[in-house]
Amino acid sequence: MNDSLLEEASLSFIDNGQGSDARANDGLYSVSYEPAQTGGYLITANLQGTTSQGLPFEANEGGRLVVNPPEVKLNGVFHDQGVDEDGDGYFDLV
Repeated sequence: MNDSLLEEASLSFIDNGQGSDARANDGLYSVSYEPAQTGGYLITANLQGTTSQGLPFEANEGGRLVVNPPEVKLNGVFHDQGVDEDGDGYFDLV
């Protein structure tokens, strides 16, 4: 990680079938961001909203990722999924 290169961006998750969101109003929200350069990044997501029952919620998650140079190519099929650890119907881990 290069701590001298701190970049902050505020992004909105969408569920409208546009951009990185595959299907509108399916309850799966998407966001897309392309970092300015390769290297290590710390990611934090601070989510606030209202449930389908009208109750407010807040969730905070974080993680790390490494952006490799564009000449790196992935071959094959890759899958990832969210994990609902507490059985409440919402992802606890991505």
